[in-house]
Amino acid sequence: MTLRVLLSLLPAVALAADVPGGAERAAPPEPVHVQNYGDHDAACLRWTDDCRMCSRDADGKPACSNIGISCQPAAVKCLSRKEDEKK
Repeated sequence: MTLRVLLSLLPAVALAADVPGGAERAAPPEPVHVQNYGDHDAACLRWTDDCRMCSRDADGKPACSNIGISCQPAAVKCLSRKEDEKK
């Protein structure tokens, strides 16, 4: 390429750098897993990934068991929910 061609491409490169959505993109959402499931579903009292069991203590803080040595975690599911306040 000649110098003239390279210099003619510079404005296009500068404009491409100013396109919205580049480096200013929002961070992807945090994936839900057994350790943070209680933060995403505040009404759930007990949940599992079929390897670990988690539940809330008296203060509402989550506590989880350890994973088994050969267990393959599945999708997290809620086992027990808070009762409705209206009931």
